[in-house]
Amino acid sequence: MGDSWDVSADLHMKLEADPERLSDIADAIEELGAREGWPPDFLFRMNLVLEEMSLNVMTHGRSAGAHELEVVVVCEADAVSIEIVDDGPRFDPLEDAPLPDPDAPLEDRPVGGLGVHLVRTMMDEITYRYQDGKNRLFMRTAKTT
Repeated sequence: MGDSWDVSADLHMKLEADPERLSDIADAIEELGAREGWPPDFLFRMNLVLEEMSLNVMTHGRSAGAHELEVVVVCEADAVSIEIVDDGPRFDPLEDAPLPDPDAPLEDRPVGGLGVHLVRTMMDEITYRYQDGKNRLFMRTAKTT
């Protein structure tokens, strides 16, 4: 499988589902954010969302058979949409990831779920669907100025 990506008005990357590839995603979103004139705090949010959700696929999905990760970012006048697609087994992070209890003592909290919780607070819309043998996580948020 060959990696490919196109950074134009939008971002579309296909790459191996390997945590070592996170820096490629970060570099591409930094370039897109600079070109689109995103404020630093918005760029930070988009980078964090992509890192958390991509790493989720790369660590959990890869061990279960995910080989490829696709990241699509669409810039609109007033919003940014992100779709993350992987070919791993069906896993809905919105339903299947453990919900963190922020009031529980640290030693009593289960491992995982905090990244998904964090992303939920940063994005205005998050949906999941399993289609054509692939997990598809769609996120959208209004641009901030």
